[in-house]
Amino acid sequence: MPYSKEARKAAWRYLAYRDDKLPQLWLSEERKPIKGDGLRLALIRLYQRAGIHVKDTCHIFRRTWAMRNLRAGVPIKYVCLVGGWEQISALEGYVRAMQSDEALDAKWV
Repeated sequence: MPYSKEARKAAWRYLAYRDDKLPQLWLSEERKPIKGDGLRLALIRLYQRAGIHVKDTCHIFRRTWAMRNLRAGVPIKYVCLVGGWEQISALEGYVRAMQSDEALDAKWV
């Protein structure tokens, strides 16, 4: 499963909270389906309200999702397909970065 148990629970709670039958997961504050750049803008607004400055919110979420799945052993082709990458080479860069991070985190005995 490409999403954590906590993420699935949060999505189900969110959908149970909504009182509509719209098929879209993401809705604006006006309860209209978010299109195009809307999710990125909504995340930026949320960060601003919280007083947090983040440069590229959607990329961070997508990269973190991919790296968690790859670390969990999900095949790279599946992560590529579900995550919407057109080329596996983009994910291979994440794998190299992940391996570098893990090498840096390794304890030297």
